[in-house]
Amino acid sequence: MRPDAPVNRPDDARRSPPLAWLICAVVFTETTLLTLVTPLIPRYAADFGMSHAEAGLFVALYAAGSIAGSVPAGMLVARLGARTTVLISLALVAAGSIGMGYGRQLALLDITRFVQGVAGTLAWSGAFSWLVEVAPAGRRARTLSMGLAAGSLGGMLGPVVGGVAELVSLQLVFTVLAGLFGVLAIGVGRQPASGRSDRQRLRELVSAVGRPEVAVPGWLVAAAGVAFGTVAVTGPLKLAGLGAGGAVVSATFLCAAFAEVVVTRLAGSASDRRGHLAPIRVGLVLAAALAVLLAVPAAVFPAVLVIVALAAAISLFLVPGFALLSAGAQRIGLQQGLAFGLTNISWAAGNLLGALAGGSLAGIGTVVPGVAVAVLLAVSLGIVRRRGQT
Repeated sequence: MRPDAPVNRPDDARRSPPLAWLICAVVFTETTLLTLVTPLIPRYAADFGMSHAEAGLFVALYAAGSIAGSVPAGMLVARLGARTTVLISLALVAAGSIGMGYGRQLALLDITRFVQGVAGTLAWSGAFSWLVEVAPAGRRARTLSMGLAAGSLGGMLGPVVGGVAELVSLQLVFTVLAGLFGVLAIGVGRQPASGRSDRQRLRELVSAVGRPEVAVPGWLVAAAGVAFGTVAVTGPLKLAGLGAGGAVVSATFLCAAFAEVVVTRLAGSASDRRGHLAPIRVGLVLAAALAVLLAVPAAVFPAVLVIVALAAAISLFLVPGFALLSAGAQRIGLQQGLAFGLTNISWAAGNLLGALAGGSLAGIGTVVPGVAVAVLLAVSLGIVRRRGQT
C-alpha cells in the first residue's frame, strides 16, 4: 500500500482521531527537545569552554542534521513505513537526550546535536506522512494543521523546560525526556503498521522538484521559513530600538506563538472547505502588508501588534502550503515521505537564510529586512497566481 493513499477502512472515523493525537504528541515532544537548548547555551558554553563560534556551530548542527537527513528520511518512510520511521526517530531522540544530559566532551555534544537534527527530520517526515494516511476524507489540511500546531506548542514549551533544567538538573530533565520518548515509542509500536511504497530512485525525486505541483508549494514553505527567520532576528531588534526590555520581547513572541497555533488550526479548516489557494492568497497579502508595517517606525505597542499579526499571517499560508505539497505529490506519484522530506529542506534552508539575511540587512537599518520580506511574499503571490493549483 502506498503511504500517499488515504487509509479507507470502516473504522477510520473511530481510529484516526486518537492515532492522530499520538502522532502529534511525537511532533510536540521532538520540537520541545529542539528549542529547550536555547536557555542552556550559556550553561553549555561555560561548562565546555565554547567560543562564540563553537556555540554557533552547536546551534547550527541541528539544522545541518535536519537538512542532511531529509531525503534519507523520505526514503526510509517509503521502504519501512511511517510508523517504523517514527519509532527509529524516537529511539534516536531518546539516546540524544541522554547524550545532552550526561555528555562530558564537546565533540560528543556536537555529534548528539547533529543526530538530534537527523532524528527530527525522521520524526517530521514519518509523522506527517502518517497523518496523511489517517486523515479522514476531505480533511487533509485540517489533520496536517494538527501536526503543525503541535510543533508550535512544543516550540513554546521548549525554552520553559530548558529553564527548569538549568534551575533543577540537566541530568534529571533529560532523563525524564528520554523516558517520555520511550513511553511514546510503546504507544506508537502498538499501532497497526502504516503503508509502504515501491522504491523510488533519486532521479525521480529530482525530476519531481521541477514540477509545479511540488515546486510551487515548496517555494511557499521556503518563503514562510525566510519570513519567520527574518522576524525572529529583526523583531527583537526593532522592539529594543524602540526601548522595549527583554520581558516585552519575550511576551511578544510568546503571543505570536499562540497566534500561530490558533491560525494554523483555522487555516487547515479553511483550506479543506474552500480549497488551498484562498487562504494562501489571503495570507500572502496580509503578511506582505504587515512586513511593510514592521519596517515603519512606530511605538512599542503597535510594533508588538504587527509582529504578532505577521506571525499569524505567515501561518495562514504555511498550512495550506503543506497540504498543497502533499496533494501535488500524490498527483504526480511522489511518495509522501519524500514530499515531507522536501518540506524539511525548504523550511530549514528558508529559515536559515531569513535569519542570516535579516541580521545582515538589519545592519543597514530595520526598514530594509521588512521591505525585503514584503517583496519576497509579493513575488510568491505572483507565482501562485501564475502557476495556481487547486
